[in-house]
Amino acid sequence: MPDTEYFAVGFVADHKPSGGELLHFALPLYVQNFHCHLSYAERLPLRAGAFNADGKSADELGREFVEKAEPYIEQVRQRDSLPGFASFVESLGALQNPRIQYIYGLTLIMLERPDEAAEYLRAVAESDWTRRVVPDESQSASSLVRDIESGDGRAFARLNQWADHSRRELGLSRTTKE
Repeated sequence: MPDTEYFAVGFVADHKPSGGELLHFALPLYVQNFHCHLSYAERLPLRAGAFNADGKSADELGREFVEKAEPYIEQVRQRDSLPGFASFVESLGALQNPRIQYIYGLTLIMLERPDEAAEYLRAVAESDWTRRVVPDESQSASSLVRDIESGDGRAFARLNQWADHSRRELGLSRTTKE
């Protein structure tokens, strides 16, 4: 399967009373208990992504959204692949954060780099913070390390199952990019 099948990417508007801004995001679908969040999103540069919705119609806001997002489409598409997403996560400079370590470890499994993945996932499983705040991720990380150590491809197969589940939950179908 093309690695572009593992992500939902796009743009979202974050509207606040002081105004709004656009963010571009990449959501990996190979995460168990998938839910939409913007942990892997970046705001467009202030001038490019800022907008004010006051008094504008939905059509006007839609046109403005598309105009502001258009220059960033190629940048977002670069994250629509396993290597591109891994590079993006690395660029965050937050690989000491257990939440970032978890998703990075999963991405390394998908990139068929199990030894590196196990290293990050062990750190997540052993983190006191992860055990307290996100115990499901801690347990998942431990289980995936055991799968990696089995050497039979179970970890990769499990993440593919999670991606299939996420696609069904989100109503996405598999497509191929040409």
